[in-house]
Amino acid sequence: MKFKTAEKIFLVLVMIVASILFYGSSIVRIAFREPVTPRLFGQTISGLLFVVCTIRLIKLFLLKDNEEDKRIIIPRINLVITQIALMVLYAICITKIGYFVTTFFYLFGMILLLRDNNSKKNIVLYGIGSLLFTIGLYFLFKTFNVFLPNAWLF
Repeated sequence: MKFKTAEKIFLVLVMIVASILFYGSSIVRIAFREPVTPRLFGQTISGLLFVVCTIRLIKLFLLKDNEEDKRIIIPRINLVITQIALMVLYAICITKIGYFVTTFFYLFGMILLLRDNNSKKNIVLYGIGSLLFTIGLYFLFKTFNVFLPNAWLF
């Protein structure tokens, strides 16, 4: 596949995700008044993402086809597919199981998947790092009053 074609496909996929996020942000129920609500934040970010992708896509269509356009080869396509599947699974599980457990296992699994050196010592360090990151992110969310989904485990 040519690089330009792959970029067009990717931009269209990101635009679809941005549209879904925009719609999801528009149906968020606001429990209290704040200057910046989750609805406004989600719509702004997803709207900007959509606009930027649209501009880039238009530029790609206006550019002349280059005979020397690089071909793109994805050497580890199974890794990419696994990452996408894990991201979708994480998005589903965070609302069913809970933030702590899901985020810890997702982060730990992604690190193991992406790292080549998985000795016992490194696996323990990855687990500790994943736990510390999950706890740190939780406290950051609590500091900024970001509500996490109520689920089965935390």
